[in-house]
Amino acid sequence: MIKLFQYTSRRVFPCVNQSARYSSLGKLLNPKNDIAFKHLFGIDKNKELLIHFINDVIPGKNVKDISFLKPSLDPDVLWRKESIVDVLCEDHNGSKYIVEMQVQKQPGFHKRAQYYASKTYSSQLVVGNDYDVLNEVIFIAITDFVMFPKKESYFSNHVTLDKETFENDLIDFSFTFIELPKFNKRKEDLLTNIDKWAFFFKYTDKMSAEELKSVIGGYEVVRKALEQLTQFHFTEAELIAYEAEAKVLMHNGAGRLQIFRDGKAEGIVEGEAKAKAEVAKNLKSSGFSLDSISKATGLTEDEIKEL
Repeated sequence: MIKLFQYTSRRVFPCVNQSARYSSLGKLLNPKNDIAFKHLFGIDKNKELLIHFINDVIPGKNVKDISFLKPSLDPDVLWRKESIVDVLCEDHNGSKYIVEMQVQKQPGFHKRAQYYASKTYSSQLVVGNDYDVLNEVIFIAITDFVMFPKKESYFSNHVTLDKETFENDLIDFSFTFIELPKFNKRKEDLLTNIDKWAFFFKYTDKMSAEELKSVIGGYEVVRKALEQLTQFHFTEAELIAYEAEAKVLMHNGAGRLQIFRDGKAEGIVEGEAKAKAEVAKNLKSSGFSLDSISKATGLTEDEIKEL
């Protein structure tokens, strides 16, 4: 839980210069929090961050501009379930993008992804239109849980292929997933921009700004994303909403922990312990401090020393 600084009537830290604010804040807000995520990727002033992110994670894309759409997909009739996504936008060619951060594991999330994409696709068609007005829909999700246990890679792109020729003839849907629990690369192994984004989302709330900047290196876009997570860039209302969301996540996490203690999720605790140990070893070999590793993994410093 991140403790919020005292609020002003308008912004936090109104009289401190920008470089001082950035360097003095040791801990940043958590980009996995819905409020922070939508602040990063869902407002006009930060749309350049979203454009770079889309171009990094979608092969062959060259998005030059985007416009945000209403992030609510209205149901056709009252009894249908309303769909609300984190970020919904379209690029200069009319392609639609759904960008989601999903922290809590939900049964059938892969079906939810397809449902959201199909709703976005069909909502483009109004009475009198021909089907050729339909533009592609690209679904991008960052998940804080494992989506595909049989896949080793943390990053996957899914499209519709011909089973015999493997040709991508039906080109209007694609689904991209970044599974953060699978991402265990050391800082010297961050070879691609996707690696740097994954590191950003997984560790920003657990490390200081200076440590993260040293890992991200010269990729200026992610460095700007880090800067946006200082409290100065959030309104008082956003910070209050952020804190409320953080409490919900903490409560849900505590509930899951109790389930583990009750023995209703056998094997998960052992698997998470192994994953934490692996992450700690990678961070330790990369030169991070014991305190930072402890915050990132939840292991004690003594446990880390024994690895």
